[in-house]
Amino acid sequence: MFEFFKNFETIEKVYFIIACIATVFLIVQIVLMLISFDSDFDVDGGVDVDGGDIDSGVSLFTIKGLTSFFAIGGWTGLAVYSSNNNAILSICIAVVAGCLAGFVVFLILKGIIKLQSEGNVDISNAVGKQGTVYVGIQPNRIGKGKVNVSIGDRYIEYDAITDDDKKLEVDSLVKVVDVIGDCLLVKKDSVIIKEEKENL
Repeated sequence: MFEFFKNFETIEKVYFIIACIATVFLIVQIVLMLISFDSDFDVDGGVDVDGGDIDSGVSLFTIKGLTSFFAIGGWTGLAVYSSNNNAILSICIAVVAGCLAGFVVFLILKGIIKLQSEGNVDISNAVGKQGTVYVGIQPNRIGKGKVNVSIGDRYIEYDAITDDDKKLEVDSLVKVVDVIGDCLLVKKDSVIIKEEKENL
């Protein structure tokens, strides 16, 4: 049954073993996900994956992302090496293909979590909360930016505008004062402003 495996060169055997193991793990994870059992977690010690957008804890280095990397990378590397016997080329293409697969899984998880957070979190609960600017916000409602706000046990990204006269830079601490449609109205946190004046 495995006569073909005996004819493989060492690098082909490595590709095949990695690809098979990763594929089995990936299939198991997909099945678990389909039956709503979330087996995914961040291996880099990030914040909770539950809820939010791209900065809510969804990492490129999750179990699903890594298994996708090894599964796709393994099969791709095997196919490339089998066609031209160039080990370096096969490794390079395998790494690129694996990274692309991992990134696609990352985008899929991001979309799933965004849908979950939008369906379960009332944006009005953000009023009065402190947030952090993720994308700079232009002054006097000239343009939208983005802020990350912690609501309950979730860290969620929202579009935001401000009535402040100065641009709110990235990483600025702000306070949510109102909700306008699906956008938050924020201002620079008064506590931060007070501390800045005291330090002058």
